[in-house]
Amino acid sequence: MWTGLLPYLGYIAIGLGWQYLKPFQITANLLRRYLNAIIFSILVPAYLLLFLWQVKFSAHLGRQLLMFLVVVTGMFAVSWLLLHRKKWSGAVKASLILAASMPAVFALGMPVVGTTTGTWAVGMAVEFGALVVLPLMFSLGSLLAYRLADKSQPLPPPIMLHEMPAIWAALAGLVLNVFEIRMPDGFSLWLRQLTDGMLPLLLITVGTSLIWRKSWNRIAIKLLPLLLISVFMPPLMIWGMAQVFGVRGPQTLATMMILSMLPSMALGFTLCERYRLDIVAYNIMFTATTVLALLSIPLLLAAMGRGWLPLV
Repeated sequence: MWTGLLPYLGYIAIGLGWQYLKPFQITANLLRRYLNAIIFSILVPAYLLLFLWQVKFSAHLGRQLLMFLVVVTGMFAVSWLLLHRKKWSGAVKASLILAASMPAVFALGMPVVGTTTGTWAVGMAVEFGALVVLPLMFSLGSLLAYRLADKSQPLPPPIMLHEMPAIWAALAGLVLNVFEIRMPDGFSLWLRQLTDGMLPLLLITVGTSLIWRKSWNRIAIKLLPLLLISVFMPPLMIWGMAQVFGVRGPQTLATMMILSMLPSMALGFTLCERYRLDIVAYNIMFTATTVLALLSIPLLLAAMGRGWLPLV
């Protein structure tokens, strides 16, 4: 696994290095903001249009998406129940709920499942991200952030689905697919060339966001139950639902479990900045879940390989 991930870890290392070198006096936070604007306004929409225009729909895909939907909304609810009695500000709670429930399907899901279970699994990561995570992030997540944000100063309105180019691109791809409209070869080639750089840029944004301060150690201890739940509960939920609904083969189940336990997504920083949520709380969750997930995924694969966690 680690050998296959080395090139991707190199992109993350570029983001980490930027935090200290600050080329052209551009800080890591500013770089992340610019990259997220390019990625989620241009590159992700182009990739979703290309992919969803050609994907083959089936009852099996619908069942997978339903399971992913249950996991994300379930983690949203569990995080809320775990935090709502805490005497923390709404900005802290919103940051933590977003971090615990919205996985980094594009930035880390695509390279991790592509390396561990096969290149075919990248498509599942895209489907999960386009049809579950992004719609929930900019509907449920945006509304939560707006409701719990610090309103001592005027706030921009919640980001809604119709404001996201990625959602429009996904809908366009789905409509063109359903009506079986053939994609022109030249347009397909242009989209592929445009999106070739998406994954490296996504991973650089991950690197710009991996930060840790000694003063955060005490806070992280208080967040340990949420950290563990956010990484280990989702794959167990997928495994349990697979016993009821069934999935098509052990590799499919392994891929779904890996995708469900991914760390927080870097795009969450955009909502934190827009609604003045607690950036420190999100950063702690982002960094801790990234490290914990990357250490836990090999253990999950080993447990599956030895039969400790029976596959369907």
